Amino acid sequence: MNDKFFELSEEKRNSIMNAAMSVFSKYEYKKATTDEIVTKAGISKGLLFHYFESKKGLYLYLYKFAEDFLLDEMRKDYDRTETDFFVMLINAQNIKVKIMKQYSDLFGFLTKAYLEKDNAVQADINCQFSDLITSSCTLVLQRADLSKFKDSVSPEKVLDLIILASDGLMRNRSTEPIDNLYAINDEYLTYLDMIKQNFYKEEYL
Repeated sequence: MNDKFFELSEEKRNSIMNAAMSVFSKYEYKKATTDEIVTKAGISKGLLFHYFESKKGLYLYLYKFAEDFLLDEMRKDYDRTETDFFVMLINAQNIKVKIMKQYSDLFGFLTKAYLEKDNAVQADINCQFSDLITSSCTLVLQRADLSKFKDSVSPEKVLDLIILASDGLMRNRSTEPIDNLYAINDEYLTYLDMIKQNFYKEEYL
């Protein structure tokens, strides 16, 4: 990554990043071409590589930017006073849907990146995503009122189950277009309610 990129105007930087996100949100890493990116951005391929050195450099920079942007947007709207485990997860999901509507290419890119299998970038993405999941889970378990769970239930295991269900849902729907993420979200919320019905004490249902 060349720091000269940050000397460009904000408009030009956004143009390049938006073009890259648009292309990466449509194709898997291997099939996404820098030719299409530079055409959309209105710059030369030489200039793109001057700033990012390689397609991988561009991809990983974009992923970090998109992830940080998503987290910043979620922090703005997140209700830190909420302590109900499932309401916390639903609130987080609703914020994601809001971001999805406003920044479809960014969200589509993050979804593609999460499902990416290319060895060129998979390890880097998985490492960053794993760290994000770990920190998010820790935060939820620290803030949530875990006394609402049945006495025989481990909240940690419930959270593991939810993550596995979410992962399976995304992978089983990986060939569907980005617009179908709304339907996938509704399905996820249905599963979340089913899990709540089975693991919460009756008085909290």
